[in-house]
Amino acid sequence: MKVNNVKFTQGTEYTTPKAGTQFILVNVTLKNTGNKSVSYNPYDFKLDDNGNQTDMNSYAGNDEQGNPVVSDDLHSGTLQPNATVSGTLVSEGNPENDIKLASVDYDGEINWTISLK
Repeated sequence: MKVNNVKFTQGTEYTTPKAGTQFILVNVTLKNTGNKSVSYNPYDFKLDDNGNQTDMNSYAGNDEQGNPVVSDDLHSGTLQPNATVSGTLVSEGNPENDIKLASVDYDGEINWTISLK
């Protein structure tokens, strides 16, 4: 997995994050380096904001022209060997905190984390 970029936004006129937070847009690329197909899902990841872990499924809304702020959401699917997929995960967090992307198992166990700041 590779984190391509991280953006912080206050939202739009119509869609704003909770008080004290910003939308955190994390664009990632997943690559299957194994020899078997692998399933992926945005619920495989959480935003870790100083230990508070939340799903990466927030909606960042539309801009003033009506276009989605995020047009490349990471959806679920299956990667064949050597295949890649890219997309954006969205959550809300305080950009002043220690923000990390966490990979979680189906039972909620953390596999690894990557610092986003």
